[in-house]
Amino acid sequence: MSSKIKIEEILSTDNLEKKYSLAYDFLCDYIDHDMKVNNHCQFDGDTCIANRLKKSVHKEYGCCYQFRKGLCSRLKNKDCTTRNISCKLFMCEYLEKKGIKYNLKDILPIKKIFNRKQINILKGNYFKTKEEIINKLLENK
Repeated sequence: MSSKIKIEEILSTDNLEKKYSLAYDFLCDYIDHDMKVNNHCQFDGDTCIANRLKKSVHKEYGCCYQFRKGLCSRLKNKDCTTRNISCKLFMCEYLEKKGIKYNLKDILPIKKIFNRKQINILKGNYFKTKEEIINKLLENK
C-alpha cells in the first residue's frame, strides 16, 4: 500500500484509538524503513558509528540506555521488544550534526491527527510501550 493511500486511511478513520494506532504504526514503519535503507547508525555488530568513533558515552548498543538505569530493559537479544516512537525519533548528537533528524510533519500531516501536547507525547516518552503511549494520547485529546 502506498504512503499516500495509508495516510488517507489514517485521516479518514473516525475511531480515535484506531486512528492513533494507525498513525503510530505508520510513523514507526516509516522510520524503521528509512533507518534500514539509509543505514544512518552504521551498526557493525553491537556498535554504531558514534560508538566506534568514541562520540557517545557508551561502548555498544547505540542509544539504548536509560539515564541512571543503564541498558534499556526492553532490549532483548540485540533487538527492541517494543515499538517506541520516541526512541525511534531520537537521534544522537553525532547523527544530528550530520543533519540526520526526523521531523514528524515531514512524514505525516501530523497536525491533522495530533494536537501540540500529543506531539510532545510522541517525542518524549522513551522506553514506553505503544499501548502506554496510545493511552497517553487518548488522555490528552
